[in-house]
Amino acid sequence: MDLINYFGNILAMETEKNPIVCKGLIRLALRDIYPTPPQQLTFFHLKKIFEESLQKRLQKMHIDNANEISNFLVDELTKKQSILTLGFL
Repeated sequence: MDLINYFGNILAMETEKNPIVCKGLIRLALRDIYPTPPQQLTFFHLKKIFEESLQKRLQKMHIDNANEISNFLVDELTKKQSILTLGFL
């Protein structure tokens, strides 16, 4: 499973939105900051995407708890950091 699918599914559960929409939202947030493919992103790239670009996009969608969702994704990213480093996600 790749990063976009993994975090898109988590975002879908947190926002109660369609997983396809959430995966697209993450892709757009990624493009806001980095022009690189998802496979080349590091922990710090993803953290910045979740904290900045994705949070702004969630706020534009009028998601009330955008900050909490952003923090949850960063926490999940931190918990899975070693798996990400090995390339299992």
